[in-house]
Amino acid sequence: MIYFFVLWGKFMQNKNDELREVCCGEAVIRYRLLRKKVKNINLRISPDGAVTVSAGPRISQKLIDDFISAKGPWIMKSLEKYTNQRHFYSSPKRFEKGETVSFLGSVYAIERIKSFKSEVICMEGRIVLTSPDPENTLSLQALWDKWQKEQCRVLFEEISRKIHPLFSPFGIPYPVIKVRKMKARWGSCRPSSREITLNRKLIATPTECIEYVVLHEFAHLIYPNHARPFHELVERLMTDWKARKEKLRQYE
Repeated sequence: MIYFFVLWGKFMQNKNDELREVCCGEAVIRYRLLRKKVKNINLRISPDGAVTVSAGPRISQKLIDDFISAKGPWIMKSLEKYTNQRHFYSSPKRFEKGETVSFLGSVYAIERIKSFKSEVICMEGRIVLTSPDPENTLSLQALWDKWQKEQCRVLFEEISRKIHPLFSPFGIPYPVIKVRKMKARWGSCRPSSREITLNRKLIATPTECIEYVVLHEFAHLIYPNHARPFHELVERLMTDWKARKEKLRQYE
């Protein structure tokens, strides 16, 4: 059984933007309440752990808090998942025992082994780094970085070659595919120079997510903005793009 109480909310920018807290058992769920012209109570949990609820001005506060209470177990489970993912995808790697890395949507345990040859071996459930000096963290980081770069180069090119034929009817030449680290975006497109840049962090996500990002950027070669024709094209070429995009959000 879930018990809760509500603390007085603190008003933020205006009366339609409020911070509130609901206690579900021993857990406290803090959420941001936005009053908007919507019919239902909408709940969103961002990968950074922010819980946001939007509700119409006529929906009572008690009904909203009851809604949060009922969703309590699911909210806590989602927050725990995002916390673990931030550990997997964002933490600097020291390649110590028990540490994990993500590759194409799967989590692998790290192992380091002494060997005359430096290489990265990906096998079921494990990623093994071999080196003449396996205790040299900087050396392992450089080895891992080089391996990741190569994986990105090969896989992103392969996926781009797979997606390109979908755009043949539009007379779109194959673009230049670049790979680099990006802080705020999964990809970018420069139609004028026919260049698509993909975020190296995509290598941690499932293949279907990478395919969605690639197709998204290819569509920008035709429609540079996110106007309705752009979304109609993406919908026509990848009918499940919304599900892929939602899965991708888990890795932000």
